[in-house]
Amino acid sequence: MVQLGDNSWVGSLLCFADELVLGRARVEESGRLAVSSISREDHRKLPTAVLEELSVTVRSEAYRIQRSGKGAKADRGWLRADQNQPSDAPEHWLRVFYHVFEKFPVRSLIDSAMDPEPSCPLQIGVVFTDGQDEAFEADAARVCKAYFNNLMEDLRRLNKPLAGLDLASTLSCQGSRCTDGAWMSLRFLSTDTLLVVLDFEGLGSFERSEQEDIFLSVLNASVSMFTVFRMESRFDKDIDGLFSRFQKGVQLIKNDARLFRGLLFMSVKDVNMNDRQGVVDELATKLNAIFDSSREHNFLTEMYAGQVEINCTPPFGTREYYQSMENDAAKRLLEIVSPIEGAGGGFSTGKAFLDCLRIVLAKISILDWTSMDKSTQKLVVSNVKQKLPGILRTGCHVPQSLVAEPTISPQMKEVVLQVGSQKKVFVSFEEVCQRYPGNATKWKALNRVAALDEIADETIDFGFDVTAIEDRGIKTIQRILIALFHKLCVLGYKEKDCARFTTEDQKCFDDFVAFVLRRRKMKVSLWLRSALDDRLSETRSKLEQRYVDQLVIFLSRCQHRCASCQLGCTHSAAHSTEMQHHCGTNHKCRGRCEYAECRVGSESKAPPCSRSAGHEGKCECEKGEHTCGQLCVLARAFNCDRTCSKLAEHPGDHRCSVQVHTCGAPCSAETCKAACVLDIQRRHVVHKCVEMQCLHECCMHGCKHICGEKNHFHGQADESRAFAEENGMTYSPNLCEDSVDMEGSPVTHMCLASHACPELCQVSGMCEQKVHLKKSSRTYQGARGSFEYIYQEMNGCKKQCICVVPGGRHDHEPLEHSCVAPTENAIEFSSMQTIHYCDVRCPCCDYYCNKPFGHMGLHDTSHGNMQRTYFLAKSNDIDLEDRKYQVGERGVAEMCNLFCTKMGRGHIHYLPCEGKGREHCVYTADASKDRRRHCEDELYPPPGKAMDELLHCRFWTTIGWEDPCSEEERALFAKCPFQCDAPEHEEADKAPSYCTLEAWHLPEMKPEVGDGFAYIHGHKFECVHAVDSGKFHNIFVLDNSGSMSGRPWKNLLCACNEFGINRLQDGGEGDLVSYITFSNCSIIHCEGEPLEEALKMKLPYYGGGTSFEVGLRAANEVLSRNDHKHFKAVVIFFSDGHPRDINLALAIAQRMRSMYVKYDFKAFVVGFGHVNLPVLQRMAVEMGGEYRHVLDASELQKEFQRIGAVLRKSEASLALVEA
Repeated sequence: MVQLGDNSWVGSLLCFADELVLGRARVEESGRLAVSSISREDHRKLPTAVLEELSVTVRSEAYRIQRSGKGAKADRGWLRADQNQPSDAPEHWLRVFYHVFEKFPVRSLIDSAMDPEPSCPLQIGVVFTDGQDEAFEADAARVCKAYFNNLMEDLRRLNKPLAGLDLASTLSCQGSRCTDGAWMSLRFLSTDTLLVVLDFEGLGSFERSEQEDIFLSVLNASVSMFTVFRMESRFDKDIDGLFSRFQKGVQLIKNDARLFRGLLFMSVKDVNMNDRQGVVDELATKLNAIFDSSREHNFLTEMYAGQVEINCTPPFGTREYYQSMENDAAKRLLEIVSPIEGAGGGFSTGKAFLDCLRIVLAKISILDWTSMDKSTQKLVVSNVKQKLPGILRTGCHVPQSLVAEPTISPQMKEVVLQVGSQKKVFVSFEEVCQRYPGNATKWKALNRVAALDEIADETIDFGFDVTAIEDRGIKTIQRILIALFHKLCVLGYKEKDCARFTTEDQKCFDDFVAFVLRRRKMKVSLWLRSALDDRLSETRSKLEQRYVDQLVIFLSRCQHRCASCQLGCTHSAAHSTEMQHHCGTNHKCRGRCEYAECRVGSESKAPPCSRSAGHEGKCECEKGEHTCGQLCVLARAFNCDRTCSKLAEHPGDHRCSVQVHTCGAPCSAETCKAACVLDIQRRHVVHKCVEMQCLHECCMHGCKHICGEKNHFHGQADESRAFAEENGMTYSPNLCEDSVDMEGSPVTHMCLASHACPELCQVSGMCEQKVHLKKSSRTYQGARGSFEYIYQEMNGCKKQCICVVPGGRHDHEPLEHSCVAPTENAIEFSSMQTIHYCDVRCPCCDYYCNKPFGHMGLHDTSHGNMQRTYFLAKSNDIDLEDRKYQVGERGVAEMCNLFCTKMGRGHIHYLPCEGKGREHCVYTADASKDRRRHCEDELYPPPGKAMDELLHCRFWTTIGWEDPCSEEERALFAKCPFQCDAPEHEEADKAPSYCTLEAWHLPEMKPEVGDGFAYIHGHKFECVHAVDSGKFHNIFVLDNSGSMSGRPWKNLLCACNEFGINRLQDGGEGDLVSYITFSNCSIIHCEGEPLEEALKMKLPYYGGGTSFEVGLRAANEVLSRNDHKHFKAVVIFFSDGHPRDINLALAIAQRMRSMYVKYDFKAFVVGFGHVNLPVLQRMAVEMGGEYRHVLDASELQKEFQRIGAVLRKSEASLALVEA
């Protein structure tokens, strides 16, 4: 603000809050300060005038504390961010960190020069829209006062002592919580550094659910560079629960390099100096346990990049407390926000932080755990689309709400800067000439007359929203073109009010418009390139094609002649052919008579010209008798000037000044209604206008360009031939022109530009996954109560094909329709295909799998509401924490992973019985190994079919999905849920004692000799469970046909021996082995031999053809004689050639599976050699086993070792994964 001599004040454009708000200040006559402001982000208009002032008293206990005690001084040099700051400067910015750290968020920054009174006044200015009457002002004052009263009430609800209506600054914690959600405060450290301080509600509040705690921790860790986690000095199960919540937030938000880079500063408060090391050691032990249990995915590495520091602070208010803050916390924070070397590790701008925070909050709100990359790109594209109309219209950033206004005030225009820098986007005259060399000569000639390089792009405003140019009338565009011509005249080209306007002037104007439009196009393209990186190149191209190229077409002048005079049409080049061509003037020449007798004395006194605008020859007045004046003999011509321009009493025909009299008949082209420009004196049948281009629209979908053929009669072979003959030209027909398809359709009209493919992506899988928030909060109405929950769903979609159809072609063969831009590097293009997601949905929450399409192994996703589930139980009521359900109700309010957490250890899931009844169910025996058993109890509501019970680990693998819970939780869920019912465990302060055996274990009997453990009802407490080993019958079915002779047969036998040796080493001494070889016939060399004896056998080689049938029949015989109660059968089938009887073999494989699946029968099919064997894969599927294709001896040996490893793991629960 500057005060002038007349006591008036003038304010310039100013910025607030890291340039997020623009404003202009002024002082009114009454002395009130008014600030007109507008949001720079979404351009909302903000209030503009002061209503009144309210006084609020602020008592600063924090100020007293900081002045008492030497340890609290804030004037130490190393604490200053700016080392050049004088020592008597106001209190340092780190004070805001101290106060937020100790819960002082309201008033924490007081200048050190201020008199330390117990209280100081705070004035709050209330503003509202200017220009209202007194009644409105009085009502607004009442509303504002009521608002602040409500604000005070809300602050008091924070459970903090606010001393009546005063805003106290020393806010001590009372109870278990003092902050609701998260609070933000800002502090400028320097002119280019902004510190954002977030004060988060403590985790573990009784008013917050576990899910809300997880989301708060994810939000904190994602955007913070320095996270202070304040905790008590006691480490109990509450701390374990908090760490568990941290762990559940791992990998929710992912794929953004700007996130999860901060340091976790774990500050333990109220620790005596002598106890520090013990506290640190105990906390480090807990963190190490988390890291050891989940090395690949744990919150320490995923959410904090492995940066963890443990700090112990003395009791608050002591000198040691402030020393600890300065030496540890404050110093560490200073290193992060003001590093000595290089730039800070925060966000590049305040807007970058704000955008990132918005996306994280939005994704957490709707439980959208898809990639951050996609969301960030969508936000960037949205911002670009908001700003593009203003830049296209004015060459400046303007508020979106003003883009469609007739005029925009200059102070509302901002310079266009390259995104991510302060460099202005500028395009020079020379750069435009270099970019368009075909026009450079004309522009340079015009520049010598009109100084094009002196007119700034920002001074040209097209006057309307050019992105909606099709909605504007032709008259509007014509007014813009006329205004641009006036702009050219102002540059000194000619005086627009009195000079004669000729067709040559119009050609110069066309050059001027071409320069203005192409410079604006280059400027917008440069800005788009800085705003949209290479990953969004296709989006950038589409925006340029849709808006920028369209601007050039619509604002270029039509090249036809005016229907009423000799000037050219000033309508848009894209105007309808049904509209008459019009020059935009009154069709009268604005020149003055050029004959000498009329210019005697002064040229300005010469009478005006009486001829039509754009005429050829000299200007002639109406009264003078300078020329003959008789009717021209070619007056029937379209462009005739009517009167003879020869001297009076001249010999010969009467002729006007027009050199070539045009025919004027309608053009013979099908889509053209312009006038013929051929000489009327020369006989012709085919009429042709000035246009050389074919005017048919391009046949490609959505393209509005015209055909690219330089033949006005394209598609009219007869007219083309006749026109060439009449004008002495050589006719060269287009090969397509005389050809028609079987239905007689005409030739294809296509422009020269490339086109976006109109088809959808045909690459297998889902192109994009979208999480939709149906309603931010829903109320679950159950029979036993209601509660609020968040609901959202995930949908997948196919994107538009991103391939470009080259100009002149209908397709982009041989490239397939894909949403991934092809590259020259085939390997890179192949790797990019992984962005197509698997199209399988979770059967519980209906979320899509987030793995690539065609992936191996189990599906995986982040999971959402379990909308495809209902409650099934052995009783009518189900209580999940504070939620109460009744059987039969939908599980839509629960989430997959959090539901299992609530259910806890040993919980079960229900699936339909595969045997469809107890008689055929294979899960009726010991379930401690299967983790699945047939349900014998009555279920409610009656499911109408037999059901099986599955433990947590078995359920997820059975439905084909990865377990969404952490490793720690999985281990807990596998434990027996029984509690010891001894009286000593029933006391309130005692933790329950659970059976430490696996869930569904066999009854554990107490040994005769006491071992110090408790045994209650078959359950064992405070002991380690034992693992049963199990035995296998390994049946080898080996191909020894002619193709296996020599080295292949020897390699196979070596691999079989290696398998046996591995089994012995892994505890398989009790295994049995059977060897079967086959070619044309099969031989059972041994059956049910002990493993050690089988290793001594030598199998002979026979040769012959290949028959799978005989080998499988022999294997089936051995299986029929196997003791399935004691030995689990494993068939390992090996071949390297094509069989002659594949159908019979598949039938036998099917039968083997149906007969022995109830015994947990396993099968492995191995192919050997360089021949693709899809039949083996089919056979593996029919037998319910696995297929592997190995290429050489080393791979064969590794494959048999892998099979051995699978059998070894099947002793525990992983065998069920394969089943």
